[in-house]
Amino acid sequence: MMTLIATVFERPWQLPMPGAATWLAMLGLAALSTALAYIVFFQVLRRSGSTNVMLVTLLIPVTAILLGYLVLGETVSLREIIGALHYRQRAAGDRRPRVQSRSWCCFDAESQPVNRPLR
Repeated sequence: MMTLIATVFERPWQLPMPGAATWLAMLGLAALSTALAYIVFFQVLRRSGSTNVMLVTLLIPVTAILLGYLVLGETVSLREIIGALHYRQRAAGDRRPRVQSRSWCCFDAESQPVNRPLR
């Protein structure tokens, strides 16, 4: 939808064709950034499991904020600090006790329903 709207307003057919440097930059962004990220993501998934992949996924926004502050000199607001602390809590794991299942439909040896909790 946005491609159609952008095509109507920007008229890309009237723009000059991009040079070799532009095409190489686009190829570099596609190959190095996106493809490498997928390779690393699936390697972490294969080696460490889904829990560690989730931890990596939760740390991406915090890393982006930190790099923006260190490299680009951006300011960090209180809301971003609170969000980072929330992600840290999620990454560290939930320390609350687990609630056991309250399911009650089991079957005995004769395939008759028995009302007792599943374990």
